[in-house]
Amino acid sequence: AVVSTQSTGIGCGTGILSMFCARGGGARAVTAVDNSRIVDKAKAIVKLNNLTDVINVVDGKAEDLPGDQKYDVIVSEWMGYGLLFECMLDSVIATRDKLLKPGGTMVPSRASLIVSLLSDLPALESRTKFWRNVYGFDMSCMASEMDGEAVVQSVEADKVISTDCGFKHFDLATVKVEELEFSSSFQVEITKPGPLT
Repeated sequence: AVVSTQSTGIGCGTGILSMFCARGGGARAVTAVDNSRIVDKAKAIVKLNNLTDVINVVDGKAEDLPGDQKYDVIVSEWMGYGLLFECMLDSVIATRDKLLKPGGTMVPSRASLIVSLLSDLPALESRTKFWRNVYGFDMSCMASEMDGEAVVQSVEADKVISTDCGFKHFDLATVKVEELEFSSSFQVEITKPGPLT
């Protein structure tokens, strides 16, 4: 559990992480921040759960909060797909640098990029088959566009056909924005046969 006197939730969405901090984490005061209309729902949800005396929901960017209030804990589900694509980590870093007390805690505290090879022809076929009949229209030429697109899905262990390789690791207490753009080599060993998908 996160135990703190002051905590903030960045990109709070519905406010669930902020409510965890308030109810289970022992925070005396939580500032939940989001820069979208979901804050209206977050305010309603916080009220429904009788947590308005602990959680203050703010409409705006966390990095724009006043710098005079420092926090013991910063909590954010900032991850995009592939970890860094369309993520909010730059906002989290700016907020950390401005608002986290010395020795404060980032949740999550670490993040890693790990790669392995997959062989899952049925999943690939399902994604390409979709384009053959989109509401009665043939859009099969779009299937080739999927080669460069990220796919977020659960993967069964038997579909993994290689070792894994952690090729980038981030310590959220110290990572800098300029470290988020990088290239990295990696090596995996194929452990069983199968076409790469």
